Amino acid sequence: MMGETFNESHDKLVEHILKYGDDLSFTKYFWKECEANEREHEQYGRFARAIYLSYRGMSNAKVASALNMSYSTVWTWPKPSQMPKLAHYLKVFLTLGKPCERRVWLSVNNSPGQTVPLGPFVQVPLEIRMWEDIESL
Repeated sequence: MMGETFNESHDKLVEHILKYGDDLSFTKYFWKECEANEREHEQYGRFARAIYLSYRGMSNAKVASALNMSYSTVWTWPKPSQMPKLAHYLKVFLTLGKPCERRVWLSVNNSPGQTVPLGPFVQVPLEIRMWEDIESL
């Protein structure tokens, strides 16, 4: 993303999770809060706990056991294609930052059920009342 290497963006993601845990407040900066359902919220919480335990020195096998998950899930989660949907959105947020006031990020190429936000991202108003609200888009 935007010139960052995988390791740099992954390090930012881990740093954020170690600091904020499974806090989902970043989702409010995306259209319809990333269009996430309850299962995706739960999955992100488990992902955050797995990252936390792993970076505190717990083996993947022990993390899997502690969270009642399969070893293969814990082992593959750090891979970009295997992370939960909301972890991908967190990476985007850590790269783009907060949008302007009363705006949110929207992925231009978006498919229902798509785990990885395809981008590019544009800022859109929370509410459209007149043509001028979107004219600059």
